[in-house]
Amino acid sequence: MHLDSIIKRATGLVLALGLLFVLACGSSDEAAAPAAKKADPTATPTTQLAVPEMKIPTATSTTVPPKPGVTVAAKPKATNTPVSTGPKPIYGGTTAIGGEDVGGDAADPVSGQAGYGWSGLGLIGNLWSQVLRFSLADKQTVATDLAESWSMDADGKTYRFKIRTGIKDHEGNAFDAHDVAYSIYRMLERPNKLSSKRQGCLRAYVNPVNDENGKQRADAGVEAISATELVIRLAAPRTAFVACFVSPWTAIVPDTYVKAIDDSGTYRDLSPVKGELIGTGAFKALKVEPDNLMQMERNPNYFLSEYPYLDGYTIYAIPDANTRVAAFLSGKVDYLGLFGDAASPADAERIIKQLGADKVRTPAVNANGWRGFPLNVMKAPFGPVGDPKADDLRDAIQWAANREEFNKLGFNGTGHVATPYFIGWEWIYTKDQWFKEYRGFDSSADVKAKDLADAQALMTKHGYSKSNPLKVYFVCATGNRKDCEIFDQQLARIWIEADLYLTPDYASADAAGKSGDFQIIQISKGLSFQDPDGYNVSTYLLESDGGRNFSGYVNPEWKKLMDQQLTMNDQAERAVVLRKMARLFHDDANMIGMVRPGVIGLHRSTWQNWTPPIVHTDSYSLERVWLSK
Repeated sequence: MHLDSIIKRATGLVLALGLLFVLACGSSDEAAAPAAKKADPTATPTTQLAVPEMKIPTATSTTVPPKPGVTVAAKPKATNTPVSTGPKPIYGGTTAIGGEDVGGDAADPVSGQAGYGWSGLGLIGNLWSQVLRFSLADKQTVATDLAESWSMDADGKTYRFKIRTGIKDHEGNAFDAHDVAYSIYRMLERPNKLSSKRQGCLRAYVNPVNDENGKQRADAGVEAISATELVIRLAAPRTAFVACFVSPWTAIVPDTYVKAIDDSGTYRDLSPVKGELIGTGAFKALKVEPDNLMQMERNPNYFLSEYPYLDGYTIYAIPDANTRVAAFLSGKVDYLGLFGDAASPADAERIIKQLGADKVRTPAVNANGWRGFPLNVMKAPFGPVGDPKADDLRDAIQWAANREEFNKLGFNGTGHVATPYFIGWEWIYTKDQWFKEYRGFDSSADVKAKDLADAQALMTKHGYSKSNPLKVYFVCATGNRKDCEIFDQQLARIWIEADLYLTPDYASADAAGKSGDFQIIQISKGLSFQDPDGYNVSTYLLESDGGRNFSGYVNPEWKKLMDQQLTMNDQAERAVVLRKMARLFHDDANMIGMVRPGVIGLHRSTWQNWTPPIVHTDSYSLERVWLSK
C-alpha cells in the first residue's frame, strides 16, 4: 500500500485556536443532520486511507464577549431525533465480532492497559460514554454526548459543559457532573499511580486539581459546580485541547466502583467477573467470560432513548487469525478484529472471493502514530547526545534503516513511514518533502544504497566491521517480535549485532524501558488524538512526563519550541515551528521511526448506518447501526 494513493478528506485533524474562540456547542449529536452522501463502498481491500478534518458546529450565543474578529453564530436547533437519510432503520437483532482476546484485566479505560480491541477501545461509545465525541455520522464533527451543550470563556482557558439531566448508569444509579468530574480527576491526578498514559494530553493542558499538599486548588483543572455544570480549566489557551478531549480515550466511568478502588490505596482494574463494567452507554454488559466472550445487551435506560437499534452484540475471543476468517465465512461473526487482530489483505480477498463482493465491506483505517526503536542515550554506545561517536552511531542507524522493506515484510505494504508527524498532514510537509529533506526515509534503491554505504562508513570510522561488530542489548515484547527481527536484520548490514531479548508481555518491555535496562527497545504508540501534539505530549516526552520516550533525552530546544506552538492560532505559523521540531527530533536520532500499519475494517454488508472509523483511535460505537434483512 503506497501513500501516493491516500485520499485525504483534509490536511489533518488539527484545530486552530481561532476556531476554539468560536464557542462551539449545542445538543448536536449528528443524528439531527444527515451525513453527506458517500460513494458506494468498495468491495475489495482498499489502499485509500483518510485523515479527518475536525469540524466544530456553529456556536451558541453567549453573554461572554467573543474575541476580536470572531463571529458568534446562532445556536442550532437541539434535537436527538434521527433524520431519515435512506431506508427506515430496523429495531432488533444482534451482531457478532471476532477478536483476538476478550474480557481480560484491562477494562478500565484509564488504566493504560486497555487495548485497541473490541473489549478495550471498542467499549468506548458502547459501554462507556464521553462528554464530547466525534459524530457517529461522519467521525469528524465534534458532537455532544453526556453534555447537552458546551462553551468556552473569552479567556480561552475555561470550558463549561452542561451535563444532561436524568442520566442513569447501567445499575440504575443516578449519574451527573460529579461522576464526570471524578473520571477526569483520575486522568489528571492518577491516584495510586494509575497509568493513564493515553490521557497525557489532558495533563499537559489542564490545571492539576490538587496543590502540592493534596488540597483542591482554587483554579482546579476540573470541578462539578452542580449536578449539571462541569468546568474544565486550562493552564493557558491550548490549540489542541478539543482534539484531545474528544479522543475516545477520555471515556467517562461512573464513580461507583473506581472511587472505592482509588480510596483503597492500591490500584486494581475493574473486574468484568465481579460485574464492575458499569457505564452509561447504549449497551450494557450481560455476560463476560474472560478469553471466551463478552455479551452486550441494549440499555433500556439509555439517555438517548431512541437508540440503540440493535438488541445487542457479542464479542468472541478467537486468537487464531485463520479461525477468525473461518468464523466470518461460516456466519458466526460479522466483523473481524480492530487493530492487531484485523483481517489481512489476503484474508479480505479470500473472504470476498468466497462470499461475493456485495456481501462484504473492507474500508481502510489509518493507524497513524509512531512505531520504531528508541535508543538509550543515557549510556554508551548511543549516548550521550553530543558525543561525536555516539552521534555517528545513531546517525548510521537512522540512515541505514529501510522503511519500505520494513513495511512490506511487516505489514504487507499497508503501512506508512513513521515520520516525526503524520506523513499525510501536508500542511507540515508533503511526502516528497519528508523524503527529500530527512535522510533515511526515502527507501528507493539508489538513495538507500548511498545511505547504507555512508552508514557503513560511519561504523568503519569507529572501528566496527563485519568481523568486529558493535554488540548491543535489544529489548522487544514478544507481541512485536516480527518488527524486531526485521530491524535486527537491517542492523546487521551496518555491523551491529543485537542480543535480542523477547519479553513475555508488553508490561515487561515497558518496565525495561522505564528502568533503562536496554540499548535498543521497540515501542508502538497509536496517536491518542489527531493533532501534532498527539505526538509531542503523548509520545516524544519522557515516559515520566506522560510520553513514550524511553531514550532518556528530550532536546531542550525542541521542548522550548513545543511550548511555543501550543497556543499558536495560525496553522502556517505553527507549521514553521513544527518543522523546526521535526528537524531536531530527526537529527538527534534518539528515536528511530520506522512504519505505522494500516488496518482493514472488514464487516458484513448487512451493517447499515455504520460510518467506518477514519483512524484507528476512533469510536466503534454500534449505537446507530441496524441490520438489513
